[in-house]
Amino acid sequence: FGCKSLRSIDLRSVVEIGMQAFFRCANLTDVKFGNKLETIGKWAFYECISLERLNLTSIITVKTWAFRSCKALTSIEFSKRLETIELNAFCACERLRRIAIPLKRDLFTFDPHQQAYNQFSRCE
Repeated sequence: FGCKSLRSIDLRSVVEIGMQAFFRCANLTDVKFGNKLETIGKWAFYECISLERLNLTSIITVKTWAFRSCKALTSIEFSKRLETIELNAFCACERLRRIAIPLKRDLFTFDPHQQAYNQFSRCE
């Protein structure tokens, strides 16, 4: 949470990343995710403004606001294990241009109060 000196981290043995785990770690550029990771919690990487690429090839669930405002993020790769991307998970990732995602029914959650799917809103 707000760790200014953290630049890279190895999470290859992690199954779940909890809520706000790396919230506002502004200098975080490299995250190594392993093949055990299943869930990324709410606000886990919120405003990690230096994070450029994500390889989420084992992920099942990405929670609300997990990568919101990761302004340097340009590409994301998911696997066929992906089941859910919650509301606003990648909102305001302004440089996001490439998303490799499996085509599945009911992949995105819907919030009836918002009347929209906003998982990738305000992305290029």
